[in-house]
Amino acid sequence: MKPIALDNQSRTIRRLRAKLATERRESAAIKEGLEAKVSSLERDLQIQRCDNHSLRNTMTLCHKDIDRRISQLIEAKKFNVTVAVEAYKYQQQL
Repeated sequence: MKPIALDNQSRTIRRLRAKLATERRESAAIKEGLEAKVSSLERDLQIQRCDNHSLRNTMTLCHKDIDRRISQLIEAKKFNVTVAVEAYKYQQQL
C-alpha cells in the first residue's frame, strides 16, 4: 500500500476512536442523569405513597366519625319521638 493511504487510514482510525470516546462520555453523562431522575422519581413515589396512606387513614377516621354522628342522631331522634309520645300520652291523661 502507498504511504498516503496508510496515513489516511491512521487518520480515519484516530478520528473514529475520538468520536467513540466522545460518544462514550456523552452516554455516561446521560446515564448518570437518568439514574438521578429515577432516584428522584422513586423518592417522589415513596412520598406520594405515604401521603396516600395518611389520606386513607384520615378518610377512614372521618367516615367512622360521620357514622358515629349519624348513629347518635338516629338515637336522639328515637329518644325525641319516644319523649314526644310520652308527653302526648301524659297530656291525654290530664
